[in-house]
Amino acid sequence: GMLHNIRTYREIEINDETQKVAQIGVWERNIQTADIFWSNELYRFFGFVPEEIRPVNEVVWQRIHPDDLDLVRKAYWVAVNSGLSYENEFRVILPGGGERVINSKCQVMSDETGKPIRSISSSRNISNLR
Repeated sequence: GMLHNIRTYREIEINDETQKVAQIGVWERNIQTADIFWSNELYRFFGFVPEEIRPVNEVVWQRIHPDDLDLVRKAYWVAVNSGLSYENEFRVILPGGGERVINSKCQVMSDETGKPIRSISSSRNISNLR
């Protein structure tokens, strides 16, 4: 059930070292309440100290390369409204001017009526594969 899934993601966060090594970050969003959870590694991908900010869209989008932002926004809202999963790639601009390339996979969960209720995403830092 849903609680089990959320607990699973909390366990992933506890396994912070693994995420660092694997260069994977995780986020989860409750579409109804807009509550959002980010793993520590995901904060680092975007150049934030873990939990220094509340990772709302407006804050996060400021760190995405302007040429990639439309794509990222569209993919997410289409997924949330349709319940479809997606995968995309985008660049993150770091505060010091550096750049990262992130591969993001997002899955949307729906309730019995087909209404999207939450999204879960895993993001990989693939900068070194470029």
